[in-house]
Amino acid sequence: MNYSFKTLYNNMNQLYIFIEGPNDIRFFEIVIKPLLSEYFECVQFYEYGTKTKKQVKTFLKALNNMGIKYIFVKDFDSSPCISKRKNDVINKFTHCPNELIQIVKVEIESWYAAGITDRLRKKIRCKDFSDCNKLTKDEFINNISTKHILQDILIEILNDYDLELAKKRNATLNYLFVSMFNKVTA
Repeated sequence: MNYSFKTLYNNMNQLYIFIEGPNDIRFFEIVIKPLLSEYFECVQFYEYGTKTKKQVKTFLKALNNMGIKYIFVKDFDSSPCISKRKNDVINKFTHCPNELIQIVKVEIESWYAAGITDRLRKKIRCKDFSDCNKLTKDEFINNISTKHILQDILIEILNDYDLELAKKRNATLNYLFVSMFNKVTA
């Protein structure tokens, strides 16, 4: 049989995850990608924080045209509500459907903090983050022992990450599993 590259590319069961930066990549690579790998042959990351608006729009359009699935992840930051934040993404990138946008409340560090076990919390001497729905990066950093470098702590958290605990402590992380994964794996 003679297959064109485009046919092979379209038939490949793949997922792209649009993420903002390196802490997002680390989290999704270690926590999320292994879970999605049972549904997709290929899970790749697109770091849109380092791209121009035009580059992102062009890539989104290409994925839509080829029927390749994706999730667009954006921090809530200081937006008044999730709907507004999603609309900001849609207005900026036009080709991204509302149902494929995952908002992280408030920032990716809140997802890291949500999965910290008691054992690790004592080891790195940080506050107990029982509710991570409003946790900002600055609050996270301010509640960790100052003798640690942030990147080292994030890696250590992921090495002992409790995903079930994290889903209970952060509603947007739980939503990723309850709703978003159902949309992309269907």
